[in-house]
Amino acid sequence: MNSRLPSSYKDKEVAIVGLGIEGTDLAEFLVTEGAIVTLSDKKTFYEIEPLIQKIKYQFPIAHVGYATAETLMQDIGKYESIFVSQGIPQNNPIIIEANNLNIRVSSMLELFMSRCPAPIVGITGSSGKTTTTALVTAILEIANEDFIVGGNIGKGLLTQLENIHPATKVIVEMSHTQLLRVTRSPEIACVTNVTQNHLDQFSWGDYINLKRNIIRWQKPEDMFVAQVDNSIVREFVAEAKSQIIEVSTQTNTTPATVPKVSLSSRFLKYTNQRAEEITICDIKELKIPGLHNVENVACAAAISILLGIDIEHISEALLGFSGVEHRLEKIAKVNNIAFINDSIATTPDRTLVGLKSIDTPTILLMGGRDKKLPFDNLLPEITQKCRAVITFGEARHIFKNRIILPEVKVHHRELLGDAFKLAVELGVSGDCILLSPGGTSFDQYNTFEERGSEFKKLVNDLARESIICP
Repeated sequence: MNSRLPSSYKDKEVAIVGLGIEGTDLAEFLVTEGAIVTLSDKKTFYEIEPLIQKIKYQFPIAHVGYATAETLMQDIGKYESIFVSQGIPQNNPIIIEANNLNIRVSSMLELFMSRCPAPIVGITGSSGKTTTTALVTAILEIANEDFIVGGNIGKGLLTQLENIHPATKVIVEMSHTQLLRVTRSPEIACVTNVTQNHLDQFSWGDYINLKRNIIRWQKPEDMFVAQVDNSIVREFVAEAKSQIIEVSTQTNTTPATVPKVSLSSRFLKYTNQRAEEITICDIKELKIPGLHNVENVACAAAISILLGIDIEHISEALLGFSGVEHRLEKIAKVNNIAFINDSIATTPDRTLVGLKSIDTPTILLMGGRDKKLPFDNLLPEITQKCRAVITFGEARHIFKNRIILPEVKVHHRELLGDAFKLAVELGVSGDCILLSPGGTSFDQYNTFEERGSEFKKLVNDLARESIICP
């Protein structure tokens, strides 16, 4: 199949499967190209109808309709392309049938990359990609650059195309499922790390290959920002056809090549191709805690240097950055107990990173839906840091049975609210109550943000009660 998408979908029949942010973005863009668009989702027509009416109101000449999965399958042969949102698995019958009929299966990200008139910065990783993207955004804001941000962070990209010019800085956070359906790589690629994740959906080898797609089609003139403290990223470096800028925070094993961004004592430094060293910032002055955030800062600095941003602007933005919502987010202290929201932590390794960033006795809230990932690395840190663990959600019994530690009491509750209530009862002055679930939110919530927001509401309600009833 031709790896290039058509230059226009005018008068072509296309279907969009999955109508979240990506599907809506696709629908609004494709009708502007004159495509005949069919929308399909697990929601009913009556739930989708407001979106159809909105599109028809905005674009009176739009050809847009709705089909159930069954109807779409019956008529699938008439479509030029099937566009699939990132949450739709590869074993979906519509995708299987489209492949059998040699109908192109594409995505919002592939279409955006084919249409974008400016070079693209793509950022991926098992962890850290959202924080790194947010850091680059903060730097570009300080530098007063013309830029857009989108991708996996909840902002449609296609409908921003009209605001993009050749000099626009285009920053795209790319998840593994978005990288599943691309046939090109960004001009600047960054991989923060690759660790075991999503093994409930992909094999470890397949997951690595999805991440590899961010550099797979790079050209010799392209750039790869590689966090080489990670062994899988080092494998990517060995295979890369592009130019490399290495990033490392291991002070004893900083990269030997240049250019590089590395940690020297407490200072993050950039070494250019002439081996000249330039100090970026003192990591002790960063507002976001943990070595993992130093890695994110280093990756963001390397990307920004490649984008031609002055070191002064980079340093100012990095030192002023206070974090991203739901990522080790300090909510409040109530009765001298700190409450931290780390709902983004959907793997045991992310929970491990959260625990390592906390120096006080901790009551850990873990749960959600299991991703079939090992707890081996996490257990020693739980032993060292946690006074108690409370598991909740669909995986509460699975997680409880994985945390068999003589030093740590493990409780379980069905709902996050009940787990929170028990944590407050167990907590004493000087403790930290940490929501760092280690599982996805999809058992009881639509997103990790929704789960984190409930935790924040529980904390804020508790704080109000403490003020009213001292």
